[in-house]
Amino acid sequence: MRSLRTRWTLALVAVCLLEAVLVFAAVRIGTQRAFDRFIREQAMTGFAEGAADYYRVTGSLDDIEAWVERRGRRSGAERRFNGDGPQDSVRLEGERLPRDTSASRRPIRRFRRGEPPFRFALADHDGRIVLPAGSYVMGDVFTPSEAIETRPLVVDSDTVGTVIRTAESQELGPAEQRFLKETQAAVSWAVAAALLVALLLGYLVARATTRPLRTLTAATEAVARGELEQTVPVRSRDEVGQLAEAFNAMSVRLAEAHALRRRMTADVAHDLRTPLSILTGYLEALRDGTLAATPERIAAMHTEADHLGRLVEDLRTLALADANELTLHRRPVNADALLHRVAEAFRPEAETRGVVLSVEAAEDLPPLDADADRLVQVLGNLVHNALRHTPIRGQITLAARRHAEGVALVVADTGEGIPAEVLPHIFERTVRADTARAVEDGASGLGLAIARSLVEAHGGTIAVKSTEGEGATFMVVLPSAETST
Repeated sequence: MRSLRTRWTLALVAVCLLEAVLVFAAVRIGTQRAFDRFIREQAMTGFAEGAADYYRVTGSLDDIEAWVERRGRRSGAERRFNGDGPQDSVRLEGERLPRDTSASRRPIRRFRRGEPPFRFALADHDGRIVLPAGSYVMGDVFTPSEAIETRPLVVDSDTVGTVIRTAESQELGPAEQRFLKETQAAVSWAVAAALLVALLLGYLVARATTRPLRTLTAATEAVARGELEQTVPVRSRDEVGQLAEAFNAMSVRLAEAHALRRRMTADVAHDLRTPLSILTGYLEALRDGTLAATPERIAAMHTEADHLGRLVEDLRTLALADANELTLHRRPVNADALLHRVAEAFRPEAETRGVVLSVEAAEDLPPLDADADRLVQVLGNLVHNALRHTPIRGQITLAARRHAEGVALVVADTGEGIPAEVLPHIFERTVRADTARAVEDGASGLGLAIARSLVEAHGGTIAVKSTEGEGATFMVVLPSAETST
């Protein structure tokens, strides 16, 4: 029962079995009731016609009990008088009834063996029982309201009596019972055949349905073994097909994440190795006495140590962001003051590179609901990135303006721009628009990834627009103190 295919097959068979039982019961009950009603109507009609013929021949219903004791229910089993007039003899299935119908000369009827005892009582036009049956006794006065069913006995438009159905007249004879048994047997065989077909179809449908699931299971097990690049065919547009599409997308993302992690590990190792190699070289030279400990050499070693510290801090920030453990000290922050703080921090470097750094802030901006130090880190990463890619006499603008979702902080440069193939992945870790320039400047390649993590931790968004050769514009949208309350 662990197999989904087995459970689905058995469930389908169980449903079909239940439906078959209900259909069998409905057909059996409905058929028997309809057949009973048909036989009863036929028998009552036959009996009434026979009694009417008897009345036409004899002129009364007297002495009718002698020849009506048992009746059949099948069409053609009803006993009827035949004859052209009272002068002719009357036959009941080949037996002769003389014109003298006195009790001493009643015909002795021979019914076919095995016929059911259909019994009907008969009352004359005065309501007196002339043919007893069941609870109706000869000579009693008939009460219509107490009868199960009655039918007037009409002869030549005159009502000469009443045919009364009794409880005994509902019994089935051997022929009728045999018909019902054969009908029920046929229905049973049909139900059995339907169950076999349902079992076969259920198996085939369950097998076809679970085939993509088995394929997905095999692909999932392969991913668990480390074989990340797994795809499964999508054969339908239903839920199983959607599951296959989702698995393929997940597999692609896993492979990309794995490749990104490997590239990040290699890049971080390279970034760590460069300052460590420089530090190791200086220290070994100082130890061996080949170099003197001049202030310039100590400053160079300090710079490399700072680089190592920044790289370690970047990795720590990303690890905290991944674990949703970044601590933010939110308070109202003035956007204009924030931009000027960042601009003043990078102005010396901008002047050294020959780049103009300006600030443009709209008036009456609402305060930001943010951690000022983290925003300085975000904008600092963006400005540092812009300085590395803006040529001499270029310009970097820090702007702040109102936005539908709060306040937009913009860092725009007139630099070399971002290649179109890099732009969709610019905020991913280790993605660099210019790898050689980044290594030369000591960048870790994590600045934009850190910026995105910090902005998203504030509940904001970050986006970039760029045309290669025309610069880039980064926009950070953050909730203001007004929109966050």
